[in-house]
Amino acid sequence: MAAERIVDLVFAGEPGGRWRRLLVGAVVVLSVYGVGMVALGQVGGAGATFAAELAARIHDAIAAEREVDVKLPPPPPPAPPAP
Repeated sequence: MAAERIVDLVFAGEPGGRWRRLLVGAVVVLSVYGVGMVALGQVGGAGATFAAELAARIHDAIAAEREVDVKLPPPPPPAPPAP
């Protein structure tokens, strides 16, 4: 009996494991989305108000960072006299 290599044992996978992982992944994702939807339903209008206030504060902070003094460029030099 030859000793099996660790690489072969790690990457061998189990028969039918692909479908089981796919099913478990789908159940987990749907559960997370379901919990999120229920939580949003419970928060309702209070969450919308909080989000609007947070967006306004972020907008004000960004606007404060981007204030720039705009100076007009100097006028162009006069045209040279015609010969």
